[in-house]
Amino acid sequence: MKKTVLVLLVLLVFLGLGSVTPSAEEFSAYLINYDQYVYSGGYMDVYAGSGLTDDSEVTYRWCGKYGWDGTFVELDDNERYKGTHTSHFRFLTGDGYAYGTDWEKLHFACKITYKGKTLYTEDMWMHIGSSAALTADLERNPITITSFYKNGGASDGDRFTAKAGEKFTLTRTYSPVETNFRKLLTASEMEPKLFVTVTENGTTTAYEADRGYTPYAVGKGAVTAKAELYLMVNGVKERLLDSKTIVIDTYAGDTVGSAKAKVSGSLLREMYPESAKVDPAKAVMQKGQWVSLLSQNGSWWLVSSGGFVGYVPASSLDISKTVEEVSLSVSEPADGASPSFDPVIETGSVALFPTEPVTWQRTDLSGMPYIYANDRFLAGKQYRLVIWLKVLPGYRFPLSGGKPDVRVLVNGRTAAVRTAYEQDPEEVLELSVDYADHVHNPVKVNQVNPTCVKDGKLTYYHCSCGADFEDYQGKVRITDANWGILPARGHWESPWQSNGAEHYKTCQRRECMAEIPGSRGKHHGGTATCYAAAVCTDCSLEYGSLAPHIPGPAPTAKSPQVCQYCGTILNPALGHQHDMTEIPAKEATCMEAGNKAYFVCRNCGKWYWEQAGVTEISNHDDVTAAPLGHETSEEWKHDREYHWRVCVRCEEVLDETKMLHDENGENGACATCGYAPSEPESEETEPASDGAKDSTAENAPFPADGSETHPAGSLPPENEQEKTIFGLTISWFLVLIALSALLLGAVAVIIVLLCRQKKKQGKQGNAPENGPNDGQD
Repeated sequence: MKKTVLVLLVLLVFLGLGSVTPSAEEFSAYLINYDQYVYSGGYMDVYAGSGLTDDSEVTYRWCGKYGWDGTFVELDDNERYKGTHTSHFRFLTGDGYAYGTDWEKLHFACKITYKGKTLYTEDMWMHIGSSAALTADLERNPITITSFYKNGGASDGDRFTAKAGEKFTLTRTYSPVETNFRKLLTASEMEPKLFVTVTENGTTTAYEADRGYTPYAVGKGAVTAKAELYLMVNGVKERLLDSKTIVIDTYAGDTVGSAKAKVSGSLLREMYPESAKVDPAKAVMQKGQWVSLLSQNGSWWLVSSGGFVGYVPASSLDISKTVEEVSLSVSEPADGASPSFDPVIETGSVALFPTEPVTWQRTDLSGMPYIYANDRFLAGKQYRLVIWLKVLPGYRFPLSGGKPDVRVLVNGRTAAVRTAYEQDPEEVLELSVDYADHVHNPVKVNQVNPTCVKDGKLTYYHCSCGADFEDYQGKVRITDANWGILPARGHWESPWQSNGAEHYKTCQRRECMAEIPGSRGKHHGGTATCYAAAVCTDCSLEYGSLAPHIPGPAPTAKSPQVCQYCGTILNPALGHQHDMTEIPAKEATCMEAGNKAYFVCRNCGKWYWEQAGVTEISNHDDVTAAPLGHETSEEWKHDREYHWRVCVRCEEVLDETKMLHDENGENGACATCGYAPSEPESEETEPASDGAKDSTAENAPFPADGSETHPAGSLPPENEQEKTIFGLTISWFLVLIALSALLLGAVAVIIVLLCRQKKKQGKQGNAPENGPNDGQD
């Protein structure tokens, strides 16, 4: 019995009944999509799931819906489609920032297969916005830089004031945009991003907000900060949305003293040796050079030198406190009064004293005898007080051009300061004050207007004695050296100008027109494209040459090669490439047209005289030759009933000449052809009937050899006839044999089983009569 079951199972499998797929486990498909609206250049990320706990046997194929019938077609694997065989589908909407109009909604679904069962996820769509749509959104919701802060304080317009050598931080903000638009930017991997660069002393560096910035140049507009707001697409700057430039005026701060440089050295922007150096060409400290001390930080000093501020080690300085101003009081000459030899010095805690001798001189005598204590001043005489002042170690007088740069007032009058004879001008100076019985006669000094770089001064009155007055009567004396100073106006800077390789600015005032110091520099930065030169980072002017085009795919017969960036045609379309078939010449016959030799292009179907396709045959009648027509013979042909004539060229029976004999001739002969019944029958065969003509051969310019028949200008068909057996194709014949064999095998097996079963029953029925079974079947 087991053998029977086994045979039946084998038979069922053999017959194909066992190929039915078992029912698959029920499962559902779901789709997660967060990027239904993106701009070109962004990514759409979609995840699909099967709903199964174990999806190791699940296969995923992402499909796109195409055509009017909504059929889903599997996407090919290439660099644009990531993960088409997994549950994650990543679609790049473009190589860059696309131009043109918006795309239509694109529909996607995921085909999920598990144990032979296929299910599609719900249909999802994606709308791709173009640059035109993005531009419209930006116009409706512009993103601009709204504020600029320094160290927590708002800017004063577009200008800051900062202390050189002191770090400051900049904070930038830009206007918020509508929530929906912000979502679009996030979904399509676009974002507005701020970039800030700081330019100082002709050098531009990227600003790092976390580190801040420390200026080192001193002066108005010494530092500029430029903020640029870009729209970023996949991490690449795509569009400048807004820009703002901040001018920073720097100052050195209050000095706490001065010092000499012991050795040559550069100022440092920070107090650490690894920091950047100040431009050596402008701020190198030479040995013996004076610097102003600003503040001390451990073993480092912040100093000011040559218009720059920076750090130097204390070991490189010879630090002494400076005495820059001295005030003295002394009894002035009066008629009959004795001279004073003990001036009162007002310098605070500075160790300063007069050297010997303090002298009074009569300036109206040829000689200069000393006036001793018992002498008296005489009215109408002129006298001069001369004092040598000296400082103790640890103090010094500042120098300018090798001479003492000290302001000395005696009784409020400015004293003349000179270098003491054969003395160190840093330690000893000589001052003098003239006294006389004098009537002032001030002379007007007209006002000097300030220029861009030089201070001016108000009108004042000057006396020959050296005194200056505010009024012409000499009643209001000017004692302040800074009185009436009109500060220089500064240059009125022009917009950036360029000479090709460099940019610079000039003063726009007609009386000046000078180039702005420090404004000249080489163009740099920016990126040139194939249709626009690079834009200088500093001056925003274009410079340099254009970048080469980015060639697209090679030209084809119909499509030119264009630049992928600007669309310029780089190479024209190659044009049509002929694939010629030769049509040989054929002479015209009586009934068939002939033709000259020519060529037909398989691609475009045009006719040409030459294989190279030079001369096109626009009028096809120029190729064909009309049939010649039959030429009737003079001699009649006949048989017993008919007579006829034939063509002298092709010997074809001319049907229109065939007719019955006219026996009304002499002696019973045919009146037309002369045939008499007593003559033997003609050996001519019966002419072919009209139906025997081959109508398919008429007007064919191709050779009519029986193998091909086609109209002029067309190409021979390429048909292959499948072989048959008993009227059936080979494939169907083999299938029929296989099915017959299967059926015969099944019938044979069933017969054998039935025979064995019958024989077994027969033996069981004869068992009592014949005795026990001997074990033989």
